[in-house]
Amino acid sequence: MRKMHKILSVAMATAMTMSLVACGGSADNDADVTDKEETTEETGSEETGSEETGSEETGSEETGSSEEVTDMKVAMVTDYGDITDMSFNQTTYEACKAYCDENGVEFSYFKPADNSTDDRVSSIEQAIDEGYNVIVMPGYAFAEAVVETAEDNPDVKFVALDVSQYDFDTANGGEEYS
Repeated sequence: MRKMHKILSVAMATAMTMSLVACGGSADNDADVTDKEETTEETGSEETGSEETGSEETGSEETGSSEEVTDMKVAMVTDYGDITDMSFNQTTYEACKAYCDENGVEFSYFKPADNSTDDRVSSIEQAIDEGYNVIVMPGYAFAEAVVETAEDNPDVKFVALDVSQYDFDTANGGEEYS
């Protein structure tokens, strides 16, 4: 049963991250395509990795969705593994990075110091304090952290992979969480 849950979790995460990548669109059809291959790396604390993709503005022909994408700053918060675990964290990291590289979106990841809700909340708050407005979290262990941080951060988008309504309700003291 546990193995099946893990397989389904990875399959769902892969499907969700692929849809995130697919929804990003492409600027290849614009006459003013920018060169998005220039990247610079920044490093924050020992617990973070950051990559920023450079791009220049393409003028007034940009669509609203492209504008919205460039306003995004995406942060991934790992669970108790890291981005080389050959599992959920690595898949999520690689999908987020691919999407951000393709769309010129700043991306960083944060690894909690310990496997606890307090440390997950701390990493989420650190990302928000650094200006990240899309937080991607792989795993049901983030339900309580989302319940604790989302209400205080209405302008931040929380993407919680493999978290069910039941997980949120349980994290919310058994009351329905919406």
